Amino acid sequence: MDNFERMLNELQQSAMEQMKNSNIQIDKNKLNSFKYIISELVSIRNEFASKLSQLQNSKEKEIVTFEYSKGGETLHRGYYCPSLVLDLIVGNFKRGKLLKRKPDFGKYSYEYGFDADNRLIRVKGVNEFTTPVSRFDEEFLIYSDDIVLGVEFNNMGHIDVVSKCTYL
Repeated sequence: MDNFERMLNELQQSAMEQMKNSNIQIDKNKLNSFKYIISELVSIRNEFASKLSQLQNSKEKEIVTFEYSKGGETLHRGYYCPSLVLDLIVGNFKRGKLLKRKPDFGKYSYEYGFDADNRLIRVKGVNEFTTPVSRFDEEFLIYSDDIVLGVEFNNMGHIDVVSKCTYL
């Protein structure tokens, strides 16, 4: 049983325990929607779990421009967080700022890679433990029509975050 399945199982057990001790009615449609979303994210994670080097190689070839930002570590992707309102709703969340030119290593929080269509395709996170030759936390963005999948690998090569953004 992997971490996602374990988390889902613990959540389900906790919810069942709380239901036994209360009079709360759970909307089955909302619960089924939630289960569908979780299972979809798990399947995305499973699909890309062993494709780190493939993603690195293919995205590296597509990158034509880079941008760098400082700050924004509390938001997903920092300056380019996909949420339009998260930093406004939750206090003390800042996107950080874009830097005008490439700074020395360690003086930035994120390196953003863009393709020829000016789409963000890779996000490298830099922290106090990262060195120029170490592995980075890297997120790769995969575009398909109005859906953008984000698959983030930690510095050990394991997937930490999976996101799916649908733009209408």
